[in-house]
Amino acid sequence: MSKKVMILGAGIGQLRIIEICKEAGYETVIVSREREQPGFKYADHFYLHDVTDHEAMLKIAQAERVDAILSDQLDAAVWPVAYVAEKLGLPGIGSDTAFKFTNKLKMRKEAQRLGINVPQFCGVSSRQEALEAAQTIGYPVIIKPADNSASRGVYPVNNEAELEKYFDASMAYSPTHQLMVEQYIIEKEEYCLQSFCHDYKNTNLVIARRDMFDIPNTFIPSATVFFDADSAQAEIEREILALHNRVVTGFGLKFGMAQGEYYYDKKSNKVYLGEIAARGGAVFISSDIIPLACGVDSSKLLVEYALGMPCLSEPIRLRSGAAGYFCFMLPRGTVIGIKNADKIENITGVYLSFLENVSIGMEIGEARDKTSRKGPVVVYGRCKEDCYAVMDEVKQILQIEVRTPAGEIKGIQW
Repeated sequence: MSKKVMILGAGIGQLRIIEICKEAGYETVIVSREREQPGFKYADHFYLHDVTDHEAMLKIAQAERVDAILSDQLDAAVWPVAYVAEKLGLPGIGSDTAFKFTNKLKMRKEAQRLGINVPQFCGVSSRQEALEAAQTIGYPVIIKPADNSASRGVYPVNNEAELEKYFDASMAYSPTHQLMVEQYIIEKEEYCLQSFCHDYKNTNLVIARRDMFDIPNTFIPSATVFFDADSAQAEIEREILALHNRVVTGFGLKFGMAQGEYYYDKKSNKVYLGEIAARGGAVFISSDIIPLACGVDSSKLLVEYALGMPCLSEPIRLRSGAAGYFCFMLPRGTVIGIKNADKIENITGVYLSFLENVSIGMEIGEARDKTSRKGPVVVYGRCKEDCYAVMDEVKQILQIEVRTPAGEIKGIQW
């Protein structure tokens, strides 16, 4: 009898696990609040619903009598997936563990309990509490929702006037109306790791140092080029890999992908946990970039573990390599020209070029968070340097023109 798998989300980030299920002959139950998503064409049963409504997800799972529930690259689905699995006795990470990975306040407190460095922080639910917390921590600070992702509602704050200015905008992104006021580590390098946890054992897969857009008052990665964890040579890379292992195992993750973001404070020579997530990275990271960079099909492992299959009789082995994504920004205005987009994938080392989020006549707003990015272009090679060399070719070829409100014609910001 065919297995029935429930998948929360039908977007690009979930497409790989949906395809794996269909290739294996499993029946799919797909839930998304948007009908126009690429994953819906693979659904045997689909429901239009908000995936964060955990009780509704439980009712659907019960009615469909599913054998497994999972998601990937979707932070909002981590807790509902864990909740439903727990209620139905299906393989899952447990709702308490999921909460540690999705609520930033709980995340910080759990890290402190494990003796792991985190920026000084305070949870607040009112403007006055935020002002008092910032005064205690000392400006500059960062304010961010305690329960959102993709850098939505995250603002650097240098003084009381700026906190007053951005408080409401940040709070609007918190479903539980909780913010975190946090120490702003200015002179830092940001690292990103991806690992797979199996039977509470963590295996680091890839590591990268992020490039960031130079846009005031934002924290938006422009590129992240990963290489296999076994090839890490720098002392700071090895320290962060060891720290990530401590975090993931200390948080009690039973199985699945884990994405960690870490800050290296060059001034104090300390490493801090930025965030940790019990899911694979978006922007094609877990679905495509990890296999390209280290040869491990983490998406397939996730599906197998969610179905309770004994799939790792031997340790995970990494292949050396590198792969990553490059996004771009466009100036505020109207897109009036796109040239050479069809030539990009002919470049050796380009894996895919996702430009479906740019079109002639599109209105481009002000850059605010990760959702403002366009692309990505995904590239691969033997090492990081190969990836950057491939992108140099892409940047010389791709042209996008935007007419700004002032009537100027401007192009891509990489």
